[in-house]
Amino acid sequence: MPTIIVFSAIIVFGLSLCLLVPLIVAFTGPDWAAVEGFTLMAIALFLLSGGLILALYRKVRRLRRGDMFLLSVCVWFSLCLAGALPFILLEGQRADFALIESVSAATTLGVTPFPVEKITSAMAAYRGVLGWYGGLLTLSIIIYILAPFQVGGLPNRDLRFVLHGTTSGSPKLMRTLGEIAVPYATLTFTCFLLLLVQGVRPLTALLAAFSSLSTNGFLPTQSGGTIFNNYTAEITLIIFMLIGGTSIIWHKMVVFRRFDLLGEHRESMALISLVVITALLLFTAQTLIFSGQRHPSFLANVFDVTALMTTTGILHNQNMGSGVPLTLAWMLAIGGATTYSTAGGITLHRLGTMLEQSINQARQLVFPHAVLANVKISGHSLDARNVKAVWSYFFLFILSLSVALMAFSALGYEFGQAFSLAVGSLNSIASLTELGLDSGGEHSRQALILMAIFAFAGRVEILIIFAAIANLLRQ
Repeated sequence: MPTIIVFSAIIVFGLSLCLLVPLIVAFTGPDWAAVEGFTLMAIALFLLSGGLILALYRKVRRLRRGDMFLLSVCVWFSLCLAGALPFILLEGQRADFALIESVSAATTLGVTPFPVEKITSAMAAYRGVLGWYGGLLTLSIIIYILAPFQVGGLPNRDLRFVLHGTTSGSPKLMRTLGEIAVPYATLTFTCFLLLLVQGVRPLTALLAAFSSLSTNGFLPTQSGGTIFNNYTAEITLIIFMLIGGTSIIWHKMVVFRRFDLLGEHRESMALISLVVITALLLFTAQTLIFSGQRHPSFLANVFDVTALMTTTGILHNQNMGSGVPLTLAWMLAIGGATTYSTAGGITLHRLGTMLEQSINQARQLVFPHAVLANVKISGHSLDARNVKAVWSYFFLFILSLSVALMAFSALGYEFGQAFSLAVGSLNSIASLTELGLDSGGEHSRQALILMAIFAFAGRVEILIIFAAIANLLRQ
């Protein structure tokens, strides 16, 4: 338990440093109430977490496999709990709504029940940086816990590009964290600078940079037209959303010019290809059906498809809505993006594995006595254990989606609204979740609580929660 407390304190310590971003925004405002509030909260969280780390770091021990899963749940809960403080102290929200806000931001869902016009610049920056920090935590949990243990059939053959240590089970904490955090922060800052150069307002550019890399759906704009009313800036945002939705290992291969291995890691390239092909087909169909009428441009379709597949959940034009048909939007959202990214969804790797295994089973029916090759993804064979783990994850995902659908339906939402809420919550997609909430009228407290619960479960992953519960029962 001391080890879990120390790591949870480290997460809160990182949050205290992230509070410097809204503090700077409040200072430039100037919003002196926010300056005072964020200063006091940053100091309090810094001292509390730092004191716990200093008091217990000598008792830190290497965790067993089951305790690693419990650690994953605890650090997420610690972030969401600590992240609720600014919503209570600076916006005066009730504790339950503050926790909903915190979970929504930290899980990169980005939906807020608080009126957008009442959100100050400092609190908008806080929501953005909390989502960005949640995206960093997502990558860290994948690299440190999910991938080494191949949770849900995650591949770990190229994990050496970011996970450094004598073995995959004993990584060098700070060196590995640097391999994740440095490019993550660098790309975010690069996106921010590019958007500034292209004429985007500083706060909007900051929120867009945070959202694109963390695939967070919080990006309020007052443009009245498209998201930036600036084609160049919108193309930049598309590029960085794709970067946020593609594998960090793929990024490292590109940086180190390991082009010989790129052919074996096709998942990220498949995502980019699917985005372009889907947007092109959608635009062609719209041109034929709505000939002579106004319909979304090709750029708008690329933007909306990218936002759905990377689970960012930002709309190109808030007034027109998404040009992607709702059923197709559900399919793209459920499929998701790639492994080793901040995106949610089943991921293309798992979908590819299930497709290959289904084709093998069909061949087995035709040739029952033939000796068929193992399932291969990106040129690598997967054993039966990997395939079984993928199908187990898929079953739990569909079961969770069904439970979420029934829960929202029980609150009185129609099927389309309830399914949008279920998919949007589990995969952290703001546009789908807001579609369900807006269609249902006024946000109900029960719907928001369910949204937060399923968003938390989807980000932590159901398998991890079950493993943590099993570990507690065993103890």
